Amino acid sequence: MFGKKKSILEYRCDRGEVIDKMRDMLDRAAAENRDLTDAEIADYEALEAKQEKIGAHVERMEKGDRLNYEMDQPISESKPIHLAGQEYANNQPKRIIPANESFADATGVPRLPNGITLGGVLRGMAGAGMTPEIRNALSIGTDAAGGYTVPTALMAELIDALRAKSVCNAAGCQTVTLDTQQTNVARMDTDPVASWRAEAASVAESDPTFTNVQFNAKSLAVLVKVSVELLQDSINVEQALMNAFAQSLALTLDSAALYGTGASNQPTGIINTTGINTVSMGANGAALTGYGDLVDAYYELAADNAGPPSAAIMAPRTLAEYAKLVDGNSQPLQKPDLVSGLPFHTTTNMPVDETQGTATDASSIIVGDFSQLWIGIRQQLRIELLKEHYMENLQIGFIAHLRADIALAHPQSFCRIQGVIPA
Repeated sequence: MFGKKKSILEYRCDRGEVIDKMRDMLDRAAAENRDLTDAEIADYEALEAKQEKIGAHVERMEKGDRLNYEMDQPISESKPIHLAGQEYANNQPKRIIPANESFADATGVPRLPNGITLGGVLRGMAGAGMTPEIRNALSIGTDAAGGYTVPTALMAELIDALRAKSVCNAAGCQTVTLDTQQTNVARMDTDPVASWRAEAASVAESDPTFTNVQFNAKSLAVLVKVSVELLQDSINVEQALMNAFAQSLALTLDSAALYGTGASNQPTGIINTTGINTVSMGANGAALTGYGDLVDAYYELAADNAGPPSAAIMAPRTLAEYAKLVDGNSQPLQKPDLVSGLPFHTTTNMPVDETQGTATDASSIIVGDFSQLWIGIRQQLRIELLKEHYMENLQIGFIAHLRADIALAHPQSFCRIQGVIPA
């Protein structure tokens, strides 16, 4: 089977053809409302063994390509050479990825050939533009339930797209790759305390506290409906589909990261995490009159030995209220030096109908070091195609399903300013 030298793409196409034959056998039996015969089971198992063998060969070729690429890179003291598959302290796929790094680059996922994009895969699923490369990608990803498990490289493309649209990512949150349903990451809740000592005297004991931050991957799904005509005729439908999925998933993840309740299958967000700091605008809330609330939040963080805040996230209404502040000469009010460099980010995920005493139109501001906000995402995306359900309107539905969770590495690095009401 491997006598003739082929490219990786050709072997992938071979594997796709084998998987197509397996699918045809199952579809034929299902259409005839029967189980596979003994002979068909034997043929199916032979095909399954064949596609697994081709898949293993492709994986070896991909590893060889990665090794060749790495061996061709210049050797330097700052970037040591390493072999594919080996992990080094300074040059291994990252599990915790800063906001300013590409998820695809940090995790080292293999690159797919040109012409394969998530939008193209979605279009191909609907039968509106099937290239050999897309057909192969779909065949590789087909799962037992009839949906499609998107290749890891395309999943990374979607994650980077949604991170680009996430206000929490803009504020500096970190992305954690989750390999299992439950993933533990260690954190230190209290620091060890150093002490001075006399010569030959014993070292005083201190009690640092270590705990686990546990991610429990929860299900997040989105449904997008597209007309058949748009799929067939639009020149930018692939990018539009990608944007639709990325925007929806980003908004939902942001909402969970900021206000998730921990109930009804939601993660627990910053506002509802025990241990964050708070600054109140008063028993019944109050309008902004200056930047003192931000200075108070900065103090609360500093008192807990937290790092300096990286951003403040607020509702658009709140940002507008800050912009309207003026001094005694009716000039725009300047921020105090302490918070002058603090970036402001806005999102409609910050509600403006919170209750604070008699106020029912209050809002909050979240100030903090957002690198201590971790958004865990499993590197697996499943797509379901809904053809018949919406066909009466000549529409096709796509359901994208991924699993994610939220955790705070250091709750004391965040402060909620609550009770901000309009002027």
